[in-house]
Amino acid sequence: MTNCFKPAQIADLLDIGEQKLRYWREHLDPNPYRSEFSIKDLLAFRIILVLIEKRNFSANQLEKFKLIKLFEWCHETKTNIIEQTTLELNTVRLTLAFLDSRNQVDLNDYDVNYIPLKGIVSSHYEKVHSIGCENWKKRVFDARAKIHH
Repeated sequence: MTNCFKPAQIADLLDIGEQKLRYWREHLDPNPYRSEFSIKDLLAFRIILVLIEKRNFSANQLEKFKLIKLFEWCHETKTNIIEQTTLELNTVRLTLAFLDSRNQVDLNDYDVNYIPLKGIVSSHYEKVHSIGCENWKKRVFDARAKIHH
């Protein structure tokens, strides 16, 4: 998918300040020096936002998880599969895994956090479309047209 969002747009779409995004990029983004982001990068940042704001992780804690795996997985995985996934963060082993939401999870293991991604994905795409990302849509269609010609 084509890159189409500038850092300021990412900050606006996440409802965070540009300074916070800059910090996240510096400490959590596997490619912190890029100047454009895809919708899948935005999704990875939205998952990070939920982990920080709703699950009380700090950026410092998340940095230990090597989130390159999250960004790569978001890019490689189709949206319908992401919606059917539960993110597993093991705070002892500092690992993250992507589980099918239909799998049984051990809710009594307090070292593991399970985050269903369906709601995050839904709110992500609602937010992107609600602000009228016609520019995003146009750029995607333009890129597809170039491929087919």
